[in-house]
Amino acid sequence: GIISMSEALVSITAVITYFLVTMTMDSVSLDFILLPSLVIGSFLGAISAPLFVSIIPEKPLKLLIPAYSILIGLVMLLKLVGVF
Repeated sequence: GIISMSEALVSITAVITYFLVTMTMDSVSLDFILLPSLVIGSFLGAISAPLFVSIIPEKPLKLLIPAYSILIGLVMLLKLVGVF
């Protein structure tokens, strides 16, 4: 119910933002060659995610997901600063 609705809202917002950024910035081009792999990855993730979440115990997920989110945030900040 509510999780599917929030995922749909995030996806729609991301697509709209992507198109707005590519339309308003001359230096950014829209590359449709990546679209098939993005669709296939989303499809496989939507099928496999509920299965893995039901199999993996809750405690490791409570540690793994925040750690992974922090790691991704740090990598993005370091890329923004120019370290990578």
